[in-house]
Amino acid sequence: MDFLEQLKLRVMVSSGAMATEMAKRDFQVGGNSAVWALEHPDVFKEVIKDTVLANADIIGAGNASANRFHLRRVGLHERAYSINRDLVRLARDACPPHCYLYGSMMDLGHLLQPLGDLSFEEAYEAYREQVLSAAEGGVDIVWIMTMSDIRMMEAAIKAVKENTSIPVIASMAFNHTPKGARTIMGVSPEEAGKKLNQAGADVIGANCGGISPAQVTDVLKEMAEVTNKPLVAKPNAGKPEVIDGVTIHPMSPEDMAAHVPAWIEAGAKIVSGCCGAGPEHIARIAEAVRIS
Repeated sequence: MDFLEQLKLRVMVSSGAMATEMAKRDFQVGGNSAVWALEHPDVFKEVIKDTVLANADIIGAGNASANRFHLRRVGLHERAYSINRDLVRLARDACPPHCYLYGSMMDLGHLLQPLGDLSFEEAYEAYREQVLSAAEGGVDIVWIMTMSDIRMMEAAIKAVKENTSIPVIASMAFNHTPKGARTIMGVSPEEAGKKLNQAGADVIGANCGGISPAQVTDVLKEMAEVTNKPLVAKPNAGKPEVIDGVTIHPMSPEDMAAHVPAWIEAGAKIVSGCCGAGPEHIARIAEAVRIS
C-alpha cells in the first residue's frame, strides 16, 4: 500500500540511529558513515536485520552523509551519486517487502548565504543529486532530518518535490532554551510547522537535538496547532554522557517507550528514537504502539 495511505490507517515505527549502531561495530564516529557502510556491507545489513526483527515498519538506508559536501571531506565528492545510489541499493536488498525504505538527507555542513558561503542554488543542486540517486537506488520515502535552518530544509524539500514523486518527511533538531524549544538557528516549532507545511512536506516533526522525549511531546503540540500534517517523534535516547571515553545515551528502552502514548496523542504518526536508540529501544517503542 502507498506509504501515505498506510500512514492514515496506523502509527508506524521507524528505525533508530544507524551511525550509533555501526559505532558499536567499530565505525569511528566522526568518519563518513555512508562510506563505512559500503565498505562493510555485511555489518550494515546486520544492523538493518536487527532493526527489522525489532518490528520497525520504516527502515533507514543510512545515506544521510552521502552528499557531495560531506564526501568532499574524504575526497570522494565526485562519486557522490554512485555512493548514494549503491548504499541505497544495498539497504533495499536487506529491507523486506513489508517494510518501507527511506533515504535520508541532512544538513550540508555549510551555512547558507549571507551567514555562510553556500548559496540556496548550490544546496538545491546537492540535494537534487542525492534524491535522484536515492530514487534510482529504490527508496520509498525521503526523510530530511536533523535540520536547524528552515531555508536549507526548503532547498531539500524543493529538490525532492521538483524531481520526484517520493513522499517527504521533514524533521528539525530542537534544543531547550529559555524561550522554549528552538533549533540552533532560532527556529521555533510553530515556525517550523508553518514553513515545512508550506514547502510541501508530507510529514513534519522533530528528531535528534537536545530536548528530552517529554519535551518532544510539547514540540508536537505546538506544531499541531499550525498544521494538519501527520507528525513524527524521533528524539535521542537521553542526553549523551562520556564514560571512559565512550559516548553513552542513558535512557533505557522502557523509559523511552513510556513516552509513546503522549507522542501519539499529540499527533505523531511515526515514532522512533534517534542517537543511542538501538533495536531494543525500537522493539519497546513498537510494543507501546501496539498497546496504545
